[in-house]
Amino acid sequence: MSKEINILLVGETGAGKSTTLNALANYLRFSTFQEALNSVTDFSEVIPSQFTLPDPRTGRYCVIKSGPADANERHGSGNSVTLAPTGYRFTIGDHILRVIDTPGVGDTGGTADDKKNFEHILTFLQMHKDLHGILIIVKGNDSRKTAFFKYCITELLTHLHRSVVENIVFCFTFSQIVPGTFGPGQGYDTLKSFLESDIKSVGITLEPGKNAFFIENDAYRFLVAKKQGYPWNEFQELLYRQSWNHSVNECEKMMSRILTVPPHNLSATISLHNARKIIMELSEPIVHLSRNIEQNIADMQKHESELQNATHTKEDLAKFLEFQVTDLEKHPSDSPKMVCTASKCVEIINFEGEEKINYRTVCCEPCNCFYFNNTLIGK
Repeated sequence: MSKEINILLVGETGAGKSTTLNALANYLRFSTFQEALNSVTDFSEVIPSQFTLPDPRTGRYCVIKSGPADANERHGSGNSVTLAPTGYRFTIGDHILRVIDTPGVGDTGGTADDKKNFEHILTFLQMHKDLHGILIIVKGNDSRKTAFFKYCITELLTHLHRSVVENIVFCFTFSQIVPGTFGPGQGYDTLKSFLESDIKSVGITLEPGKNAFFIENDAYRFLVAKKQGYPWNEFQELLYRQSWNHSVNECEKMMSRILTVPPHNLSATISLHNARKIIMELSEPIVHLSRNIEQNIADMQKHESELQNATHTKEDLAKFLEFQVTDLEKHPSDSPKMVCTASKCVEIINFEGEEKINYRTVCCEPCNCFYFNNTLIGK
C-alpha cells in the first residue's frame, strides 16, 4: 500500500520556490543528468514556470515558459507567483509525495497579505492528518537579513505546534559558489547567524546534510529550454551535468531526512489554531462586556450617592425605585446567512466612540454556499 508523504513548501518571493517544486519532481525521477537529457520530452512540469536566459547568438534575453496553464499561478506582476495553497502529488518509489505549494512570503501586498496567506495555509492543512516536513526555500546567494527569516519562522511557530521544529528543513537554491562547486553561501551564513542570535530560543541549529541542503536549478532550467529548442554548447552541458547530479544527491538526502523524522500530527496544530481563533473572536465582545460592566458599576455608584443625599420624603425617594442598566444580548442564528457588504446595504453604528458595521441586508437565508480560498465552490 502506498504511503502518502505531506510536505509544506514555504519561501520568500523570488527564492525560486515554484521552480524548485518542478525541479524536485524531476530530480526524484531521473537520478543522473544523462537520464534526464534522454527523457527531456517526458519532463514532469507540475506547475507553470517562467524564466529568462541569454540567447548565445544574439546576447538578448529570451523568456522561457513551460508547464500547464494554472489559474493559481501568476507571472510578471511583481507579486507572488502562487496565489493560494495548492497540493501537487507525484510518486517516489512506493510513496505518494504531496507537496503543498504556498504563496511567497514577503509579497508586495505586505504583512497583511502574509497573515492572510498563513490563515489559508492552516485551512488547507486541516484536510490532512500528518505533516512529514516543512521545506523552507532560502536563496543561497542572498546576504540580506530580510524580514522573511524572522517573519516566516516565527509565524510558522505561532500557527503550528512547537514540536514541528524537528520537521523543518532548509533548502538553499542558487548554491553554486563557483562553476562545479556547490555548498553554503552567504544566504546560509546569514540564516545561521539569525537562528543563533535573533531567535535562539526556537532551538533550530543549521547542520548541512541534516536540515540544510544545497541545490542549483540551472540544469533543470536549461533542460526545459532545450525542450523548446534553446541552443546549447558542450561546456554548458558539462557544467549542468555536475549541477544536476549534485542536486539529485542533495534532494535524495533531504527526502531521506524527512522520511526518518516522525511526522508531525496536525491535530495538535489544528487544536492550537482553533483555540487561537476563538480567543481572537472573543476578544472584542469581552472588551465590550468589560466596558459595559464598568459603566453599570459607575452608574450604580452615582445612583447610590444621589440616594444618600436625597431628602427622605416619600415623593423624593420614589424617584430611586427604578434604575436602568445597560445589557448586551447575543442573538444566535439557526442557520448560516449570506449578507451584502455594499455601502447601500449596510449601516454604520457608533458604539462608545468606535464605528461598527451592521450588515442589515440578508441576501440568502438559510445559505448553503461555501467558499474556499475566496472562491465560491457550490450550493
